[in-house]
Amino acid sequence: MRGRKEARTAPCIHDVGELAASAAATTTAAATAAAATGATGAGAATGAGAAVAGAGAAVTEAGAKAAAGAFLSAGLYPLPGLFLRGKAQALTKLVLRKVLRPYLSLILSPVLHLILGQNRACAKHPEGQGKSKRQLPDQHEHLLCCRYRGTMNHWHTSTFWSTATALTPGPKIDKGQGDQSPEVPMPFRRKKISIIGAGQVGATCALMAASRDMGDVVLLDRAEGTAKGKALDILQAGAVQLFDGTVHGTIDYADTAGSDVVVVTAGSPRRPGLTRDDLLAINAGVVSSCCREIRNTSPEAVVIMVTNPLDAMTFIAHRELGFPRQRVLGMAGVLDSARFRTFVAEELGVSVRDVQALVLGGHGDSMVPMPRHCFVGGVPLTQLLTPERIQALVERARRGGDEIVGLLATGSAYYAPAASIVQMAEAILRNQRRILPCAALLEGEYGVEGLFVGVPCLLGGGGLERVCEFELDETERAAFERSVAKVRALVDDLSRLGL
Repeated sequence: MRGRKEARTAPCIHDVGELAASAAATTTAAATAAAATGATGAGAATGAGAAVAGAGAAVTEAGAKAAAGAFLSAGLYPLPGLFLRGKAQALTKLVLRKVLRPYLSLILSPVLHLILGQNRACAKHPEGQGKSKRQLPDQHEHLLCCRYRGTMNHWHTSTFWSTATALTPGPKIDKGQGDQSPEVPMPFRRKKISIIGAGQVGATCALMAASRDMGDVVLLDRAEGTAKGKALDILQAGAVQLFDGTVHGTIDYADTAGSDVVVVTAGSPRRPGLTRDDLLAINAGVVSSCCREIRNTSPEAVVIMVTNPLDAMTFIAHRELGFPRQRVLGMAGVLDSARFRTFVAEELGVSVRDVQALVLGGHGDSMVPMPRHCFVGGVPLTQLLTPERIQALVERARRGGDEIVGLLATGSAYYAPAASIVQMAEAILRNQRRILPCAALLEGEYGVEGLFVGVPCLLGGGGLERVCEFELDETERAAFERSVAKVRALVDDLSRLGL
């Protein structure tokens, strides 16, 4: 308790020297005046006048407070000697010194401060030299630094002194002149993520992005009612889930202007009776149209492709956009590795958080899970499961999308794809520099040139920071090359179809 009290009542380190000097000067002046006039009532009053005169030389708040103390010492304490003797006199002086002095000093010091016209800032603050308190950037912080530390509570003391200082008339400030700049709000720009296609994947992606407060979300679809209705529904969910970003539905690409990240989910799903070439032709036209609009409205955006067949559509997007490879990516590996991690965690009965896995190659049944680089709590998967069980999990991960389509009968997966998109977008928008498997344009990495293939990528504020390479063994290299061959066949089909 004592240590706390001493810390609370200790003087400000800024004021120690000047407080001591001012107190010494004013006390000396008071003592000299009292000696010259005698210890009588008139002499005491004269001594108090001398103390006030000495306080006039003080140029700080501490000087005014010291002057108040000298005034009490010279003018108030001699009074009991005029009327009382013995123990009564001693008791009265004790009461004056211990009880009344803190409160009287608290009242007198700001009054003397006002009388002396002192309105200068603490000389120890570089930003305060030559300025009044009203010109200081943070008046409250300055007052707390220079507040009087007596036996009273800090809150009472600083509040009283702040009030007294606020009553002191200060110079009028023309904010357009001198070193005072006009008060303008600090500029702030929220991140913007636009999602092209308001289907199941696009709408779920919009909800997840908004709920993570990743920025303002624009949901675009050719069906205006669908885009606006889902956007409004997501926006109202913010009142429950407590996110602050805006969610706007539109059919106009102008509303997506200036996006930081654009996600393209628009396209036709694989339907019965629709051949592989038909799907390529339809979705190539959709992606080309979207990318021309994105290039005009958001020329600095990072584009994440989701439309299937993913590797071929990402190739078309890069061609139409004309962006550097750092700003055109395909979402594939994050989803494929998530499926593999899920099946491994389910097999071992552990948390999926403790499972790290890597998937390379094309998206879908040509992907290449890497069991040698899969770890569970830091332990290699190959030490936890037999090769037969691992191969069964690999095959299930390759058919993960088809398994969901078979169960739904009238649709395909959208929760896990949306979560994978958001993880990539968040790494870019927040410059997280995460290593995630994505479809990136290879320029010699892994021996591949000019194709979008799933590889480990470092994602940051500029999109693709770099492709992360590592050595593959013979089995992994053979599987990876088979996957790359399927991607190359898709691109060749685009040329054959004139797309």
